[in-house]
Amino acid sequence: MPTGSKPNKSNCLICDATDFKVIIDFGSVNKTSQSYFESSHIELKQGELIISICSNCGHIQNVGYEESKESQYNEQYLSSSSYSDISKAHYKTTIEKLLKKCSLSKNSKVIEIGCGDGYFLSLLANQHIDCYGYEPSGIFNFIADNNHMTLYNLFYDNKSDNNQYDLFILRHVLEHLANPLETLKDIKSKYLFFEVPSAEYLIENKMYSDFYYDHISYFTKRSVICFLNKINYELVDMSISSLTEFHGVLAKKKTSNIKDNKLLPDIISPKLLHNFSQSFASFKKRLRAIVQDYNANGKSITVWGAGARGITTLMHLNIPREMIDYIIDSDERKIGKYIPSFSAEIKSPDIFYKQPTDVLIITSATYSKEIIATIKENIKVESELPDLITLYPSLTICTNK
Repeated sequence: MPTGSKPNKSNCLICDATDFKVIIDFGSVNKTSQSYFESSHIELKQGELIISICSNCGHIQNVGYEESKESQYNEQYLSSSSYSDISKAHYKTTIEKLLKKCSLSKNSKVIEIGCGDGYFLSLLANQHIDCYGYEPSGIFNFIADNNHMTLYNLFYDNKSDNNQYDLFILRHVLEHLANPLETLKDIKSKYLFFEVPSAEYLIENKMYSDFYYDHISYFTKRSVICFLNKINYELVDMSISSLTEFHGVLAKKKTSNIKDNKLLPDIISPKLLHNFSQSFASFKKRLRAIVQDYNANGKSITVWGAGARGITTLMHLNIPREMIDYIIDSDERKIGKYIPSFSAEIKSPDIFYKQPTDVLIITSATYSKEIIATIKENIKVESELPDLITLYPSLTICTNK
């Protein structure tokens, strides 16, 4: 489907408008990018990934998304980043801001939907705050016990929850919801905090690996405001997140139903969207050529990052499995498992440190500096360092030999 053309009829998840323009059509992709399996030969169902922008509220979403009775947020689904020092520092800073801005104390009641391995929520529980967490996927089994946390291995149902909360948290959950308005329109909480990928950041920095089927929505500053108005909340702060690639949004329940008449932020410019879509083919072509050239010269290659970004990058490369030796990930819960369709085993960084391959592709933008520092700390002999390929903010090769 050509860029700028109109997709099949689809309603905006935020404003219900139907006037969309296609930004980029990625075609058929796996319906999950964060599931891990014991077998090396798993094929997943495919879905269409057609990233489009609403002409009314500027919200970006996959108009090719189709709801399925079969949930991908099951035992195989593992999504967490609490093993990273960067993430831990980010969580700590976020908690400090929320404690202050929401005036949370020992008598407060907080809920987190999609609490993952519970690390973030535990930072609040450690303040003797009464915390509730919902997590339907397999990562629930790794949540550590905490006297101030009540946990449910379930999807959250706002219709059956009559509790009144001081703070309602969703971190990297809203973008996964097929009906975010329905989920949040009747919540009973003074404050609402959610963190989502910044659509502006992803577009400006050409973060192609962040667009995958698990993400239905991509919030812009404009669509954040429109969303809050729909659920009767008013913006307190959109800069709670210490990482610029995310919108960290804190909002407060409105005391009246008076419509907020503040000016909405501009929609992302057509020029920026066009540049993003047109650059994808050359990005993919160059990365694939680099990998193929190394392979033709007998160089061994590994990929660091078995999260959604890493899996999406391998999907975009569309290269034979044999070109990649294995995938590295710091999350021990993924070690020994396989990602679907590519059939590559996930291995510990320790294996790589002992016998480095010639080339390492780092798929994460957030953790690339942290990964490089760790590699140099563990591989003492400079001549043994691999050539490093980083994808963001630009495709770069650092030759160490």
